[in-house]
Amino acid sequence: MNFEYEIIKQFVVPLSAAAGGIFLGFIFERFILVKIGKVTLKTKWKADEVIIGSFHNLITLWFVIAGISIALNAIQLGPVPAHYIRKILLLIVILSVTVLIARILVGLIRAYSESMSDGLPSATIIINFTRLVVYMIGLLIMLQSVGISITPILTALGVGGLAVALALRDTLSNLFSGLQIIISRQKIT
Repeated sequence: MNFEYEIIKQFVVPLSAAAGGIFLGFIFERFILVKIGKVTLKTKWKADEVIIGSFHNLITLWFVIAGISIALNAIQLGPVPAHYIRKILLLIVILSVTVLIARILVGLIRAYSESMSDGLPSATIIINFTRLVVYMIGLLIMLQSVGISITPILTALGVGGLAVALALRDTLSNLFSGLQIIISRQKIT
């Protein structure tokens, strides 16, 4: 009797937790998120469609990670493998949240540029810069969570950014002036 309980505890509970995470993620993604998406289509505000659309495939991943985390607690691993698996799961969560934030911000910028009457021709520059900044912040958070100090990296980026800004002062001035003219919709005479 005790042997059967140990087998159930060691194999069935972790597999059930992982399978339950996959199943719940699939159900949430395919039914609940789709229903919320249909409700957002009825509103005039386009940002809600962007936000809900940005969650595509990420919710299933989060449920799978939750299932694996529950399964990891049920399995009796040594402290070192469990530590590394938890770090990997944390990195996946941080990466997925970074992707979510990048999707939302890029979608909001696209929606804003499409809402303007003449459009925003340089939206690609803004979109690519937004993605770059979000992914860089996400990468720095991932490095910090692993235990790598990001202070030297930030210092090097600051000094390097200052050097690049001084070297490309005229070019950057023209770029930002052009963006300001485009965004404020001023006519050049």
